[in-house]
Amino acid sequence: MKKNLYDHLQDILECISKIEEYTTGLSEQDFASNSEKQGAVFMRLAIIGESVKQLPIDFRHHHPDIAW
Repeated sequence: MKKNLYDHLQDILECISKIEEYTTGLSEQDFASNSEKQGAVFMRLAIIGESVKQLPIDFRHHHPDIAW
């Protein structure tokens, strides 16, 4: 089933929440030395990027305050 705008925004918000979950209480040094955490965060960032690409261009233009 094709995703709609709401679905893509939900994916983005879920990924942000997961990134926060993965990194809360983690120092920069600990993150840098933990390849598992890095992989999980990078995967979520990739999903965010793919979801953003699927957002309608007019939606992105209506929200210029966000660095799409």
